[in-house]
Parts: sequence; structure tokens; C-alpha cells
Amino acid sequence: MSEDAKKPQNVPTKSEQTRALILETAMRLFRERGYDKTTMRAIAQEAGSPSATRTTTSPGRSS
Repeated sequence: MSEDAKKPQNVPTKSEQTRALILETAMRLFRERGYDKTTMRAIAQEAGSPSATRTTTSPGRSS
């Protein structure tokens, strides 16, 4: 039996959960502070995810 066959259906993986938490946190901070005043560092700190600070910056957006 493969690993995929053992995984229950519709159960998000840890990486999917982390991605969702970071996205939800970013959206909340954008609403509260505005896009221009929200940093990746703030999003990572609020989400409790230090790995989020390792992402690259999108073209046209400076930190």
C-alpha cells in the first residue's frame, strides 16, 4: 500500500495548514494596517512562522 493510499481524504497536510495560516494572517494585517504598511516580517511574526521570512520578495515590492 502506498503512502497516498494511507492518507485520509480531505485532511490538509502540515504545509497546507501553514500556508493557509500565513495567508489568513496576511489578509488580516492588510485590512488592519494597509498593504504598504504590512511587512513579511510582521506576517511571519503574527503567524508564528519564522520560515515565512525566507520567502522572496515579489517584483515591484520592496520590504
